[in-house]
Amino acid sequence: MTDLLLGTTASGERVQLPPQGLTTHGFVLGMTGSGKTGLCVALVEELVRAKVPVIAVDTKGDLATLLLALSPEDPALATWTADVAKERARITAALEALGLTPAQWSAVRASYEPRLYTPGATTGLPVDLLGSLAPPTDPGAEAIAEAADGATRGLLGLLGIEADPLTSHEYLLLVQLLTTAWTQGQTPTLVDLVRQVAAPPFTTVGALPLEDFFPQKERQALMVRLNGLLASPKFAAWRTGEPLDPQRLFLAADGRPRLSVFSVAHLSDEERLFAVALLLERVHGWMRRQGGAQGLRAVVLLDEIFGYFPPAPANPPTKPPLLGLLKQARAFGVSVVLATQNPVDLDYRGLGNIGTWWVGRLQTEQDKARIRDALASAAAWTGASAAQLEQLIATLEPRQFLLHSVHRPQPVVFRSRDTLSVLHGPFSAEELRTLAAPMKATASAPVTPAPVVAAAPAATSATPTANVTAPIGLEPELGPVYEVDKGVALPFLLLKFGVRYRLGAAVSEETVHELAFPLESTLSAAEVLEGAPLSVRGVPFQGSKPDAVTLTPMPPWVAGLKAAKLQSVIKERLPSKLETKLLYDAATKLISGPTETADAFATRVLEKQGLSKEAQKLMRQLEKKRVDAAQAEKELSTRKAEKWLQVGAGVLGIFGGRRSSLSGVGRALSSQRYEGGAEARLEDLKLEIQQLEHQLAGLKEIDPRRFEEQLAVPRAGDVSILRLCYAYIVP
Repeated sequence: MTDLLLGTTASGERVQLPPQGLTTHGFVLGMTGSGKTGLCVALVEELVRAKVPVIAVDTKGDLATLLLALSPEDPALATWTADVAKERARITAALEALGLTPAQWSAVRASYEPRLYTPGATTGLPVDLLGSLAPPTDPGAEAIAEAADGATRGLLGLLGIEADPLTSHEYLLLVQLLTTAWTQGQTPTLVDLVRQVAAPPFTTVGALPLEDFFPQKERQALMVRLNGLLASPKFAAWRTGEPLDPQRLFLAADGRPRLSVFSVAHLSDEERLFAVALLLERVHGWMRRQGGAQGLRAVVLLDEIFGYFPPAPANPPTKPPLLGLLKQARAFGVSVVLATQNPVDLDYRGLGNIGTWWVGRLQTEQDKARIRDALASAAAWTGASAAQLEQLIATLEPRQFLLHSVHRPQPVVFRSRDTLSVLHGPFSAEELRTLAAPMKATASAPVTPAPVVAAAPAATSATPTANVTAPIGLEPELGPVYEVDKGVALPFLLLKFGVRYRLGAAVSEETVHELAFPLESTLSAAEVLEGAPLSVRGVPFQGSKPDAVTLTPMPPWVAGLKAAKLQSVIKERLPSKLETKLLYDAATKLISGPTETADAFATRVLEKQGLSKEAQKLMRQLEKKRVDAAQAEKELSTRKAEKWLQVGAGVLGIFGGRRSSLSGVGRALSSQRYEGGAEARLEDLKLEIQQLEHQLAGLKEIDPRRFEEQLAVPRAGDVSILRLCYAYIVP
């Protein structure tokens, strides 16, 4: 892997950096007009020349210029620059400075695949951020807790709710819902989350009963706001497009490295934080699956981190995954390069993990003072003094940078090289559509949006059935998917489906299942569902075959099978395989879900049924007794304070020789007798409250013995095939 050419010194010396030097991460700092974006573009160009995949997070709207890597004779130059002749001459000179011919540059451009992703919009390639909330790939409790924290902070940020991890009821509930689902190996959708807010699969939060901590009536408001993310047309694009999978962002289907521009400039501040935090969490999980590496495996570039990495106590959802990457990514060969034009409000202690700094012109003396400590910390790596670095920075001109790296013996000032890409930006929505048009033509079919549910807890909605367009499934370009990195993999049919059950007029809510049926010993499509399936809900799959995996051949009948035939056979035979016993409540006409426990069903029945008149009467009595007890406790506390004031005055009077002192003590003793009666009354009230609470608890419970257990088989129309493809798995 060749060194990365960044520019030249005043004496003409080429300034280069070995790619593995970026594993200690990089930081680019410079005011507006310093050439910071140009340096970042040149750095990415060098990385793709070295066949290193890059995700470039564009927060300002100008990194799409990386997709304008045009040859000098490309007629598209006229679209992106006003002076074509001048731009052609500039690109030609830049190629000559790098020792490249136009043909060689064309070969470089063909060696990687550029992509433009626009989460929350369809101007570029949309990304599914809300369709499912996938668990972290690391099943450890710490990784799950960190991922749940980041996802919850992001979601609440979208809703405009403060996410205090100690006091926010919404935060604590959502964190526990995600942690519970992920610990059980589930991948909840936003639809699942909306429904579980109404009827959580647990009865306590911390040490408190759920209904005391966050009553159902108050949870309704959160449920309505979450459902707004599903119902609002604004967020429809958040649930369509490619899955947020770093494997696909870093590598094309044919194995070429990808340059993925992840543009969030069109989003609000809260939406940007959510999208970028989710991306960083996924990169962190992907990284941990790759194993250690000595060289540079991939790079994540964030252009303008202002607001994403502030000092403590501020803790936006982007900060924890960024800190995790800065501390751990080096061992996995993953580099993080951060850039900003604003030196204010940055966590320089976190930036102390970065070994390579590029510092350009700074606007004021105050800006230079703000980074003095950070420079001193960085200087300790090479022995240069902070004063020397400050002096060098003070003389910088536009496009000049001070490079300070642990991989170089001394700091050096250099001028960044000319970019090969056309520097154009920020880009309009129409310009982004133009750039993305050829990419959309080759992109895989978009994922069907998740269904919208109503605000009421018992509401249901139909889920569209996905059409299988090829024998290999919904993603024809993907081909088979693989679960393992090595070993002998057996062929399976991967089937994801939703199912509803009916008992009379009652209809259950839809549940989603993902099963893998073995193909190795089958003789026809009709036998596929006869084998014992594996549950693969939440299992991450790869899109390309790992080198160390040996594949068992597919059965011969698979080769000639039509997708429509396979889907028809499955829809015909699957319902009979889903026969199950459900609970039915005659009073409310509700039925349980196939995996719903009797206790959870009883809670849902109680919500539908409401409190009886007797229970409502007890509730009123209980509230009155609680008010009386609070008043009695307040009066008792006041009497105690008065008693000790009287006793104190009496005692002081005795020693002072006052005649009235004994009467003061007497009044205190009289007050004590009253206090004894008040304490007894308070104890009586507390006992009455306990008795009323016990009675009310009995009325608020549903006896599961009232439920009828009935056999249910879904209708063919109540089974929706959501995904169908072949998979190779090591059982």
